[in-house]
Amino acid sequence: MDRATSGETNAASSDAEDDAEDDAIDVDVDTDADAAGTTIFARKEYKISAIVLDRQDVNAGEGTISFRSSGGAQYAFFVTDDNVETDVYTVVYLAVSGADAPLCYSDEHEGMVDAVKQRAEGVREERRAARGDGIRADANATIDEAEATANQKIADGQKEIDDAQAEHDANEAQLLDGMAQLEDGIAQAQAARDGQVAAAKQKVEDAVAQQFAQGRAEAQAALAALDPAAEDYATKKAEL
Repeated sequence: MDRATSGETNAASSDAEDDAEDDAIDVDVDTDADAAGTTIFARKEYKISAIVLDRQDVNAGEGTISFRSSGGAQYAFFVTDDNVETDVYTVVYLAVSGADAPLCYSDEHEGMVDAVKQRAEGVREERRAARGDGIRADANATIDEAEATANQKIADGQKEIDDAQAEHDANEAQLLDGMAQLEDGIAQAQAARDGQVAAAKQKVEDAVAQQFAQGRAEAQAALAALDPAAEDYATKKAEL
């Protein structure tokens, strides 16, 4: 079983000639083809090392006699395995054991080939199903990985949002606490000022009251001192 190492191109003639060491072919990128499926051959410049006849192509490419239909490839090229960029086998060539003994295309030959062909067809369908399952599994794995990555990014983004919200809430609480402390400080300062004013006012009032009481007492004492003198004056005036 060979991996795909040949393809169709218009670069190399199938006519048998000598080596063409100076010839080269550019395999350009076909964006439409690449978009439609996996690239098989490396996109680069290839050097033509020889022009050969494909022994598996039994079709007569030129002339009026054609062994098979002339709808096949006009040109074919062969590359080394390291120029193939896919690990998928696209062509299988089978050699039927013992089929080289009977006459080619005889009933015996056809029977031997058909028996193997039927088994190969069964394997092909089995491998096709397995390949489809593998592709779907790989696709689902890719989807799951992308979904997990997206969910992780969403979770990380949500965590950043939650952390930012928590930090905002903490800062807001700290600000409100600071404002409350400031208001308490203002209230305490106002209360202290009011207390000081009230104390000073009371002190003044007490001092005034004390002075008034003292002056009143002194006045009363002075009046009391005048009363004996008045009585003596009245007595002496009566004696006269």
